[in-house]
Amino acid sequence: MELFLDLGLREISSIINVMGVTTEIDQLHADNLEHNGVLYSYDKNGNNVEISDSLGNKTKISINCRTGEEENPFTHALEMHDYHDIAIEYLLKDGSKITLEKTVGLNPGYESFENVRRHDLLHDLKTCYVDKEGKEVASFNLSLDTICLKDPIEKVDFTKDGIKCGNKIVSLEGNSLLSLNGEEIPNKNIFESFNIKEEQEKIKRIIDENKDLHPFTMEVLEDASRKLDRKERYVKDILDFYDKDINNIRKAIDTKNKIEENVKHGIVNKEGLDLVANDFYLRTRTQLYTLKK
Repeated sequence: MELFLDLGLREISSIINVMGVTTEIDQLHADNLEHNGVLYSYDKNGNNVEISDSLGNKTKISINCRTGEEENPFTHALEMHDYHDIAIEYLLKDGSKITLEKTVGLNPGYESFENVRRHDLLHDLKTCYVDKEGKEVASFNLSLDTICLKDPIEKVDFTKDGIKCGNKIVSLEGNSLLSLNGEEIPNKNIFESFNIKEEQEKIKRIIDENKDLHPFTMEVLEDASRKLDRKERYVKDILDFYDKDINNIRKAIDTKNKIEENVKHGIVNKEGLDLVANDFYLRTRTQLYTLKK
């Protein structure tokens, strides 16, 4: 999925360009912009622009230019630097939201935002999916093949072979543990059917019923009984994963699906953003010309 295309980052960068050179215009409202039967509107308040459509979708864009101290890694002296912050919020209908944040290196002053391009927003972008209670659920990359859960902290990678989490690979639907440390894992039923007492009793019965066992054979059987203790811990670890940890994988799957579905159908689309970008440019150019007369 080309997530950055559906997020409309090219169109948003065009809006940011205009925001940077229109700080003199504190407020601006425009509505009834129509495309394919959908109406779009936007409000500029200071360095914030909120865009809405008639389907109930909303996107907020904010810019901020600030100065701060930063330590020079070579001289260790504190130096003043200019920072240009960009924040984008896609407000979803269920109360959750997708947020993108980026600090770009530009020349001093708000006017430098005019030079922001889509590729400036693609690298080192801070992403977050926030639930309707305002809790950060996960960050993600723009290919949506990595989901990093916040609580518990867990990095989950989606690959063609399965879902990778640490040293484990789980099936794509999130139901079966496929491998652990590179070794294939049997079906869950094998682990559920294991009863150490029953298995050790079988070994004991073999020993009791065969008094003529060779000492070497006896040694192997007794060693097998002891090894079952280690196997029991292994079985417990696998079943604990199924009882608890696999829920983290399913949470990552659910988060990935929510992000993908909302980006496709639950945000102001890139056509609407492009319409707003063009109108925003034309209206502000007219206002700036009037202000400077």
